[in-house]
Amino acid sequence: MDGKSSLAQKIAEYDYLDLHIHLENVPGEFLCSDVLYFASSVNGASYDRIKTLSDRFPQVIPQFGIHPMKAAEESLCGDNTLRLVKECGLIGEIGLDFHWVEDRRTDTAQRAAFRMFLQAAASTGAPPVIHTKGAEEEILTLLDEYSIGNALIHWYSGPPSLLPAYAERGCFFTVGPDVLAGTETALLIPRDRLLCETDNPTGVPWITGGKPGGDDIKRVYRGTADLLGVSEEYLVRLCRENALSWLDCQGREKPGDSDRSRACGRSSICVREGSPPWRNRTGSPGESPVPAASLSSPVRCRS
Repeated sequence: MDGKSSLAQKIAEYDYLDLHIHLENVPGEFLCSDVLYFASSVNGASYDRIKTLSDRFPQVIPQFGIHPMKAAEESLCGDNTLRLVKECGLIGEIGLDFHWVEDRRTDTAQRAAFRMFLQAAASTGAPPVIHTKGAEEEILTLLDEYSIGNALIHWYSGPPSLLPAYAERGCFFTVGPDVLAGTETALLIPRDRLLCETDNPTGVPWITGGKPGGDDIKRVYRGTADLLGVSEEYLVRLCRENALSWLDCQGREKPGDSDRSRACGRSSICVREGSPPWRNRTGSPGESPVPAASLSSPVRCRS
């Protein structure tokens, strides 16, 4: 069984999927048996620790990446990056950050690391998990340049007007823990591209002020289901189907292609192109996406 088939089998076995979490400094006791954790690394050392944890706990899926906040500290090696990407089959966390990273002297290093991983994604087909904060337009351009059509945009909090452009390029999106504080970005995400994450061990505490838990993803699922007006059971099935579709994506669709529901090709429960993917809080179909103004919230969004 190849890596993708093995991962697809795991996705089918777990009820909850945390598509973005950092586990390099988390003990095994933190983990839940019914949650599959897609564990992003921030550099080579964190990937090694996550890989070791995954050897002990089958519900941990390691991903190799260099976080934009760490890019200036890392020595880049394209050959080693390609080797590790082939080893784990997934890329994350990578991207650009021109918001939380205030030192503009790191921009060159950020761009070099991001391009290196985009090249690895293009050559291997490995799906990348991308951090976009403050660099949303530049990243769109780079996705086009490298023909990346299977990116997962983690905890998107950029301009609402750009979200359709990401979706048009085949991207998927995670709903972050800010849904627990009333942020409504999930209403703008097409149903067939929606997944959930915690960004723990810091994500949920940063929003709620509480301590992180291995089952926090269940809270994100419940908050998202309530916002969308669907049952938690429906959302569990939807996220499972969307995760399988994300892993199946290869290459990308050009903006303007007539069939933009490629990402939903395997799913019998996804909302297809032409069907309204938004619902209001009562669960009735919405006629259009919620206005951008409704995303206004005092809650901070990190990704």
